[in-house]
Amino acid sequence: QAGVRTPDAMLQESRAEPLSARPRAVLAASADATMAPPMSFLDALAVQLDDPHPTIRISAAEAMARLGVKAAPQAGALARRVDDGHPQVRKSVAKALVKTGEAGAAVLAGRLSEEDPEVRRIAASVLGSMGTAGAQHADRLVGRLCDGDEQVRRSAVDALGALGEAAAQHAGVVARKLTDGDPAVRRAAATALGRVSSRSAAPHAGTIARAFASEP
Repeated sequence: QAGVRTPDAMLQESRAEPLSARPRAVLAASADATMAPPMSFLDALAVQLDDPHPTIRISAAEAMARLGVKAAPQAGALARRVDDGHPQVRKSVAKALVKTGEAGAAVLAGRLSEEDPEVRRIAASVLGSMGTAGAQHADRLVGRLCDGDEQVRRSAVDALGALGEAAAQHAGVVARKLTDGDPAVRRAAATALGRVSSRSAAPHAGTIARAFASEP
């Protein structure tokens, strides 16, 4: 936006300034993953996640991603921005949540119960990319397989598939989505079933073939 300095420009302008005098985005732009930040630093980044300018929100989320699990105390602040109106903010927030590990997975699992289906959809999608941390909440993803919104159901199926063998114990419920009323969910289930357990997929070969045969 016009008149808004980029974080990199602000960082260059303030190199000689004391930390307390640096403007907002500089803290985010200068995050160092090799140092354990004080909580006040994380608090500042969390505040920046609510800044009206997307460049500031992006910078804050990217800083948290660089900090990784050290940003875990503010995983909740990140999770509140998963449905941000700016696509790059959403992408940066998702990356940061993945980096926070178990803390990020836990707050995302909580957002699976949100009233807004878009929040549920995004939360499921990000959980599916979190490997072992996400697999700890596979049962919460299973709970969304019967969601009233077909996009949420598809995201939950995709997420379980992305978790692979870590979600193998849920192969049976994934198989039941092969007869879902939405063709996109059926195709997602066919793909996911093979990823979570090829052995479980074998008895459903005919149903899987029909799911893909219905593809437009």
